[in-house]
Amino acid sequence: MIAFVGSVFSSYYHWARQRGHADPENHCCINVCLYGPGVRRWTMTERSRASMSRSVDHFAVGPSALHWDGSALTITVDEWSNPLPQRVRGRIRLHPGALFNQTWPLDDDARHHWGPLAPASRVEVDLDHPDLRWEGAGYFDSNEGSEPIERPFSSWDWSRSTLADGSSAVVYDVRQKAGADRLLALRFRPDGAVESFAADARHPLSRTFWRVPRHMRSADALLLLHGLEPICSEYIPSKLYEYLWTERPILALVHLNAQMVEVLAACGHDCIRTDLYSGSQASIASHTAALLEALVGQWMRGQLSDKSIGHPYSTKAAVAQMQKLARDRGIDIKAIYSEYKAANAIGESISFEDAASRVLERLEWKQRK
Repeated sequence: MIAFVGSVFSSYYHWARQRGHADPENHCCINVCLYGPGVRRWTMTERSRASMSRSVDHFAVGPSALHWDGSALTITVDEWSNPLPQRVRGRIRLHPGALFNQTWPLDDDARHHWGPLAPASRVEVDLDHPDLRWEGAGYFDSNEGSEPIERPFSSWDWSRSTLADGSSAVVYDVRQKAGADRLLALRFRPDGAVESFAADARHPLSRTFWRVPRHMRSADALLLLHGLEPICSEYIPSKLYEYLWTERPILALVHLNAQMVEVLAACGHDCIRTDLYSGSQASIASHTAALLEALVGQWMRGQLSDKSIGHPYSTKAAVAQMQKLARDRGIDIKAIYSEYKAANAIGESISFEDAASRVLERLEWKQRK
């Protein structure tokens, strides 16, 4: 989730800047994204300064708020998702590890800064709508800029990983419009130390659903470690789908998640079911070492080929699923697209989300009538 003052993804904020001075506090929102089997929510309701308040330890936008009590950050969420209106409501608690009071410039002119406040944290999620509860590793950072983000940058990629010793490794890969690429590869240790490391070469990923290009620092094979917490048996991590899109070989350690095992096997990847070893760490380590040695052997012989087996985790399949969900709810996708085209044809620049909101409002009005 992201709390915005001057949402960098807001078309309204962009248009306001084109007309002259724009107040960032008139374009605030709480962005929440939930993704997993059977649960997908995305919220980004934009609100003005009349619905916003903030202080040193408190930030509220409409009915949602963030509050720092000196030891933990409590986030109260009460939002509606788009384009399908579904409630997202509950509480999130973030317990930071080491706190870092340092920022790094992202551009040559130092007008944009990134600050990892608590890169290694513990998060507790307790939602009423949808009914979800879990806890695990978390991350908390901030970004700030004194100019529009699209002015200096052509694109950027960001990734982070929690390491075995509790450290957090972060890669910030920035492409500037007028200047050399800037790369930050930093490791934040639990004792508060920060050290740089050598990041791998850039590797392109498939585009997102919205056709946004993405990259990651390349790897010959990918290791996916599934957690041992009870909640891990109930969801598939989004990292799996990112790995599948790269079509590189995956070695996964999975605990009590038959659906995840099925997905990996169907795509031709190696999987170790840790729950079948009756707690024998030595057996798990031995099996993992054997598979790793096999991957290294294939790599040394030049036989480590891509896994291009077709799978249903593609943009086309996602679109088909969204269309079915819309039909089941009585929402006409063609009507939304027609609304979008008609508005833009007369010079009223609206997003597809705005068009969907208009169609949904008319549908709700008809249902009330």
